[in-house]
Amino acid sequence: MGIKKSLVSMVAACWLALGSIAPAKAASGSIEAMCGEKQCVQDLKVSGALTPEIGVFARERTKVDYAKQVGHFGLVDLTHKVVGGLDGVLEVQYIPGLGAMPRAGVQYFHAVGDVGMYALATSSLTEPFYGEVIASVSYAPKLTPELGLTFSVEDVTDFSSKGHDFSEQRLRAGVTIGDKLQVGAAGDIVELGEEGQTTYNLGGYVGLKF
Repeated sequence: MGIKKSLVSMVAACWLALGSIAPAKAASGSIEAMCGEKQCVQDLKVSGALTPEIGVFARERTKVDYAKQVGHFGLVDLTHKVVGGLDGVLEVQYIPGLGAMPRAGVQYFHAVGDVGMYALATSSLTEPFYGEVIASVSYAPKLTPELGLTFSVEDVTDFSSKGHDFSEQRLRAGVTIGDKLQVGAAGDIVELGEEGQTTYNLGGYVGLKF
């Protein structure tokens, strides 16, 4: 519970700091609750700008299964524009049992019409070596000024000097109401280890942008 409180405090402090440091570019974000047959997942994201060139992003994911086992993951990114949609990234991840892990890498975002594409690659700055690649694609066409469709796929892959550690694909398909509320079907697919032991969590989700 201490880790959860610290992560929530970290995100809240980041949000408040962004609002005071750069009121013209106040913090924004989203929160999603996904529940399936195996577990429920809360995914909180907050982002903002410190300067026109420097941004901050925080993310906290909490998983709770039906045996009341709780897992947490959090990160804070400091980004600096390089060129176009390419940014340099300094990151700190928080995982229970592993503590704070400093990382560095690059991210890229590009949008074409209703399609958005994002990629992030980071590597640990301390031993042992851990690498991570995140890639996502979203498609959000409008049906009316107040109603739209939303489809997204996010893939997270972690690897170490020993090989593949963890991968997860997060699939979402739903409707957007008033540019803020999202409701739809969801599926999370996880592969563990070199052998890729696979588990599924299928259900639905509700998301809110703020």
